Amino acid sequence: MNAVLDEIANHLEFFGYTIEKKEWKDNPDKFTYYAEHEVQNNMRFFEIYKNFVLFQLCFYKEEVPTSALAETFNELNRQGVLAKFYYTLDKDSSRIFVYMEALFMGDYTKQSFGIFYDRFKAEEKNAFESDLYKNCFVAKEEQIRMVQ
Repeated sequence: MNAVLDEIANHLEFFGYTIEKKEWKDNPDKFTYYAEHEVQNNMRFFEIYKNFVLFQLCFYKEEVPTSALAETFNELNRQGVLAKFYYTLDKDSSRIFVYMEALFMGDYTKQSFGIFYDRFKAEEKNAFESDLYKNCFVAKEEQIRMVQ
């Protein structure tokens, strides 16, 4: 049982997330928590070291990577403070997996986690609403509809 992860899970439930806790296959003492929300992006979190909790958002797109994609992620990483952005490819390079990650460190308190969560969500919003991101992942005609 991990008190920090359970406290974070309770905090996220207060924000409207539904939490699912899954045991690691190779280590029954470790868990990954999946947080699903009707409006917010879903995420997962797990402890990588004692009191070091990694939060991840992951999306995928059926597309071959371009140089513009790499430039976009470099710029998102330059602009961000808390989160890092990267992508990986599946085995046949036809699908791109986009990740946003941030590390919550230290003992859990409502105040410290609340500050972390607010900053994490602000960086998520800034990145995914940026023209850089939209130009790589949102079709031009859809961008036009989003503005109208």
